[in-house]
Amino acid sequence: MNVPPHLLRHLMGLRAVVRLRTGVLRAPKAFDFPAVGGPLVVGALGGSGTRAVVDILREAGVFLGGTLDPLTNDSLAMRAFLYRWFRPLVQAHETGKPFSKRAFDWLETAVSLHLEAMPEATQLWGWKNPRSMWLIPFFQERFPSMRFLHLVRDPRDMALSRNRFLLRTQGRFLLSSGSGSDPVADQLQLWTRGNTLARDAGSQLQTGHYMVLRYEELCLEPAQSAARILSFLGIRSSSDLIERCTALVQPAKGLGRGQTLTADGRALPTSTRRLMEELGYDSGGDTSKEAPFRTG
Repeated sequence: MNVPPHLLRHLMGLRAVVRLRTGVLRAPKAFDFPAVGGPLVVGALGGSGTRAVVDILREAGVFLGGTLDPLTNDSLAMRAFLYRWFRPLVQAHETGKPFSKRAFDWLETAVSLHLEAMPEATQLWGWKNPRSMWLIPFFQERFPSMRFLHLVRDPRDMALSRNRFLLRTQGRFLLSSGSGSDPVADQLQLWTRGNTLARDAGSQLQTGHYMVLRYEELCLEPAQSAARILSFLGIRSSSDLIERCTALVQPAKGLGRGQTLTADGRALPTSTRRLMEELGYDSGGDTSKEAPFRTG
């Protein structure tokens, strides 16, 4: 029987939630997670192009989970964890309260499920879920040696993106004014807040364990970007590996669509423009020929 893709994704997600809840209900135990370089966490505002990064990482031999969403490559175990704990953990960090021990128990179980199919204990490992960028301090508390690969994309593109999952599900919670009648303005605010939090938290990681990569840079200079990613992870690169990674980068059809925002005279919020410039973007012009931005 052929199962429609959207139904298959839904069923896989439900199975992950059930397995996670079942595992947590058992007596908590400490898991011996691989220590090699890990974990590597990939985060962004959803729709920024993290799937392209996952393709490169998997080609380089990084284990990113055995059970992934077939469309987004998100870890289903970590998605189930975030479904339960995203809001409480964001609130705890914002108010300066300690993170719940129960949340760490859930994390232990989620990561153990995520690693079930890992073939080698010495393999580099991690996960990709865009919402992870909001929870870096929590993950760092459990995994002090974690690495975070922070993918950013021009907020003008993101404002017009059809991927508004986070805005739809968490907009009222995450935005100071709540999500309103202008989704473009809300997306810009979400981009600014989330990427600011991720940049600030990433800068608190161990030296050399935080990397920012612009999606536009990945598309314009795939070979150089792939080499940076491999260097960030301490993976020895070769011309053959770089060539294979480069072939995996397929720029999104909507790349550069956001230029119409400023072309139509729409003013970007000051905080958004400031962060854009800090990340190497031209906040008022064409980004197609911008110089590569380097952090990490």
